[in-house]
Amino acid sequence: MGTSYGTGSYHLLPYAMIAVATAYTVSGDYSIYRSQVPTKRDSPAYIKEHSVPLFLWN
Repeated sequence: MGTSYGTGSYHLLPYAMIAVATAYTVSGDYSIYRSQVPTKRDSPAYIKEHSVPLFLWN
């Protein structure tokens, strides 16, 4: 629905797929986010998800 709704047909879909694949390949490990961490584990926002509790309280 997305492509045919905007253009009226699917004729542009292969070109859009090539453009996205090329951009993904060229960008590599670069990101538009300067402070982006490599993994979720390195993020301070998810520190509680990856920590091991030392004491188990009932």
